[in-house]
Amino acid sequence: MLRSAPLRRTCPDIIKARIEAASKLHLFVVQEMGPMAFIVKDATAAVIVNSGTQNEPNNTQSIHDDTKANMRQPPDRSNVKSYKVTLGNFQSCNCHTHLIENDLCVHILWVMIKVFRVSLESDVLYQNSLVEREIAELMDSRRRRKILPESSDSTVSDIKQNEAPLLKGHVRQRPIEDGDICPICMEDLDINIGAITYCKLSCGNNIHIKCMKILMDHQTKNMGLENIKCPLCRKDFGKYDDLKKELSEGYSTQIKMDNQSRHYGLKHPVGW
Repeated sequence: MLRSAPLRRTCPDIIKARIEAASKLHLFVVQEMGPMAFIVKDATAAVIVNSGTQNEPNNTQSIHDDTKANMRQPPDRSNVKSYKVTLGNFQSCNCHTHLIENDLCVHILWVMIKVFRVSLESDVLYQNSLVEREIAELMDSRRRRKILPESSDSTVSDIKQNEAPLLKGHVRQRPIEDGDICPICMEDLDINIGAITYCKLSCGNNIHIKCMKILMDHQTKNMGLENIKCPLCRKDFGKYDDLKKELSEGYSTQIKMDNQSRHYGLKHPVGW
């Protein structure tokens, strides 16, 4: 398969600026429409940009055309913007920047950097078109990172080490290990910087509660689902009402953690 766009030998300055901006964005994968197609949401208050520095180049003004105007607004979830990003023979997004310029936007770059973990130094990152070999490498790399346990035996075997009994049909929560990331925000799963929930009915994988709230809203309001699906194993995560209660309790915990972080000068996640 040939490239549908010319091979870029070097990265244009405007794309360099967008790569830097994309690496600092806080977006959320709320739906995978295929191995290379995603719906991502921009919780406006969670956007991080170099907008307050004197050294910011003038050409970055067009980078955040869909988000910058809302950066100072409170995180109103009813106004969260959604974008469809498709990677492959032609990288595309339905945001204003891509539609006008027909070039890489921060949403495409964010998916490349955060979802597929493409190095900031890779020449694949700034291509408008990928060839079959590059697509296969991206998919294979992500598939290896997403490998789930073949069964729940590993969680069941730990029951004796945990005094809390399992409810019928539930599985044990998988331990959080170094390098584990939330499948929605693609950030580190560090229990010290964000309240955690997990897939109790199937795979036992962990997810930030703040991210699960965004996913739950998308699946119920945009997809019409009653039972929320796990973003990893695709099986039932739980019923809307049960999750709503858990997420509400987790949100209260998150507020306490954020207040403690501010008090002690610690870093805490934004956009919740």
